[in-house]
Amino acid sequence: MFDAEKWESVLIRQYGQDAINLVEAAKDYAERHPGVPDFYRDLGAYFQLVRRIPTELRAFNSDPIALDLLFMLISHSRFGFDLIIRNRRMFWDIIQSREFRQVWGRQELLDACRKQMSLSTSYEARIAALVRFHQYHTLRVLLGDIGGHMEIGSIVSELSDLTDITCECALSLAVEKHSKRWGHAKTGFVVLGMGKLGGRELNYSSDIDLIFVYGKSGSTEGGEDSTDHHEYFKRVGTELIRILDEHHPNGRLYRVDMRLRPEGASGELLLSYAETLNYYYTVGRHWERQAMIKARPIAGSIGLGERLLKELQPWVYSTSISYDHVGQARNMRRQIEDRADDEDLKAGVGGIRDIEFLVQHVQLLYGGTYADLRNHATIPTLHLIKQHGLLPDEDVDELIESYSWLRMAEHRLQMFEARQLHAVPTDDEGVQFLAHRCGFEGETAAKDFVKHMNELRARVRTLANEHYLKGDSSEDALIALILDEKPPESVVDQVLGKIQFKNPPRAVKLLRSMGQEPFFILSRARTQRMLLKILPSILALLESSPEPDQTLFNFTRIVSAVGGRHYFYSQMLEDPELLITIMTFAGWANYLIDRLAGFTGLVDDVFEVFDPNEMNLPDVYKEGKEILKGLTDATNSLAYLQARELVRIAIYDLRGYEHLSVCQSLSNLARDIVSLAFEHTAEELASRWGWPEKDGKRVPCSVLGLGKLGSGELTYASDVDVIFVLDGNGICAEKDRDAAEFWARVATNLTKTLDGIYEIDPRLRPWGDQGQLVISLDTSKSYWSQERELWERLAMTRVAFLCGDKDLGELASTSILQSATTAELGENAAAQVQHMRKRLEENVKGRDHLKRGYGGYV
Repeated sequence: MFDAEKWESVLIRQYGQDAINLVEAAKDYAERHPGVPDFYRDLGAYFQLVRRIPTELRAFNSDPIALDLLFMLISHSRFGFDLIIRNRRMFWDIIQSREFRQVWGRQELLDACRKQMSLSTSYEARIAALVRFHQYHTLRVLLGDIGGHMEIGSIVSELSDLTDITCECALSLAVEKHSKRWGHAKTGFVVLGMGKLGGRELNYSSDIDLIFVYGKSGSTEGGEDSTDHHEYFKRVGTELIRILDEHHPNGRLYRVDMRLRPEGASGELLLSYAETLNYYYTVGRHWERQAMIKARPIAGSIGLGERLLKELQPWVYSTSISYDHVGQARNMRRQIEDRADDEDLKAGVGGIRDIEFLVQHVQLLYGGTYADLRNHATIPTLHLIKQHGLLPDEDVDELIESYSWLRMAEHRLQMFEARQLHAVPTDDEGVQFLAHRCGFEGETAAKDFVKHMNELRARVRTLANEHYLKGDSSEDALIALILDEKPPESVVDQVLGKIQFKNPPRAVKLLRSMGQEPFFILSRARTQRMLLKILPSILALLESSPEPDQTLFNFTRIVSAVGGRHYFYSQMLEDPELLITIMTFAGWANYLIDRLAGFTGLVDDVFEVFDPNEMNLPDVYKEGKEILKGLTDATNSLAYLQARELVRIAIYDLRGYEHLSVCQSLSNLARDIVSLAFEHTAEELASRWGWPEKDGKRVPCSVLGLGKLGSGELTYASDVDVIFVLDGNGICAEKDRDAAEFWARVATNLTKTLDGIYEIDPRLRPWGDQGQLVISLDTSKSYWSQERELWERLAMTRVAFLCGDKDLGELASTSILQSATTAELGENAAAQVQHMRKRLEENVKGRDHLKRGYGGYV
């Protein structure tokens, strides 16, 4: 049994201070990393193989990094330590050249490998040279990894590039072996790397999944014998597998797995280009489609492989989304999970496979639309997914961080003995040992490691569930409906079958249009993702709608007027009551939908400050004054303001706010809009004519409101009944026009400005259409001092000041109201009222008219 204390004392007694330095450094490392199996025994074993120990000790004393890497190699990788036990010179070559800090890349590795193999003459000697080269660079990457000199991306790409060139050089040897007898083929041969190799994400101990493809049928030539291409490349492929997978005298290169080839283990070892294409396009299964995401030409005729994969892209990344395939991929993930232990970092819950399958799920859905998503590697694809907005930014960032950590932990498991391990140890010592290898230190290292791992995996599973794994056939059908260019009838029936659409094809077209994003700077994918989240709620509301076709049409009109649909959907997702309100609005308010959809961005403006709990409307008059400054034509701006507030009031109305409050709000809105238009038209005319004045004072004008506007009971489509009143006469300073003409022009321009906004009706003025458009206060008083018809007196009971000169308006309205209400009624007044009411009722006979019909509010 190895006695560490005895070994240390002997070493110190024989080699003095250099040995003391080594022993103290070893003790310090062991204290900081408890639980390393046989640390001192392995350290002693290293020095037992050293012929010149004083020289070795001096080398370590002069290079502390070398000593740290030796210690870490013992604690992190039994496989790496065994390599340097067999070839100590390899360790020092890497250390002294500092190659553990370098990333070589494929071409530099290939050139170096070919050069090293060329130094050997025999076939088996060249294989041995290939194995040594592979071991050297595996150790180089391993030292860079454990020493913290390489990040995970560089580590997996270097391991993958090393595998590529190893396969390339092994293929050259296999071709060389068979060329003398069989000659050369007249077509190319390519090795496709699959899985982690294809994604350039290889582990230290991954199997390598390969597929062989040759170009076309034919026969070899130039050798002792001739054979057809299929048999020739079958021999070459078999020899390639032997070189890679066989245990050679100085080691083994890889475990080769050919089961991903067409028809798997029962299929031919290789197929021609045409046969391969035919297989996938005719009988290729969904799991093979998913597997081909990772396919990458790694050796042989790279151009042949690239052409093959390009022709397969329409099959892999179809624009026709089969929701059955989405479900199959989800089921495949669950089957893998069911066969895995809870401790499995790769296949277990919240493990590496959760992230990889989620990424591949997104690639299969959107790869037909976004060509750059046809990527082999997980982390670069996650960055592209974030760029396109296919998943929330914060979720993608979390997945990238989690994937990097899980792959690091997986590497720490596998590099120790070069075994394909994925399960975290369950014993205390094993957990503590792994925790230290993963960078956790101190007495609580094991506890901290387990806590971090469990929280990370729980979060990964939450994200996988949210974006992929917890879906079902109904969610898959929604995906197919929105993303598939031509969703099949079965999908349409499954999604829309419960909704009584009169025109289902039109409904499908409208629903798909909601996933579009007309603004090029916004991501259509983000919009589609958010739409898919809210679509079940939309469909449920449509199911309960008495007119689903019209409701959906109106809802899409609202959506089309939104500045950014993604944000609109997210707002409704966060506030389900808002969605209900808008859908109700879409179902019942066709007139207001016209107003809402008539202005781009109006929808955003309406809901930007929407408070569902309080009817808090802005000061439209104040806002309008700012907007109209410097404008000549006020119509568009006033129409926008009126439409915005009209819709906002309607939404509060639909949410159950008191009817009288709604009517008052509509009346206040009309007052503000008419006031703004009146003042703007007067100021615009005065800028050309000058204000009408008499004795240095401006001749005022006032607008009186009648009917529902005068009483503050306006409805959504009421006319605005008005009377224009001026006080006195005068002359405009710039033009020789009198006050009556000035204010008559203002009244006319006001009607034009508000055209399409409000229907201005001045016919209740004295003498109606026969009278002056603007009357003087004296004329008004004279008119109402005489006996008037009862219907006219009834109309004046709701006269009130609306805008313009307030003193004049209140004086005029008070005068009219007093005259209309205080004059005696004739004996037949009641009969007149009854007659008027009856005439109105007869005008709408046979119609269910809430206003004029039987029992209506008139």
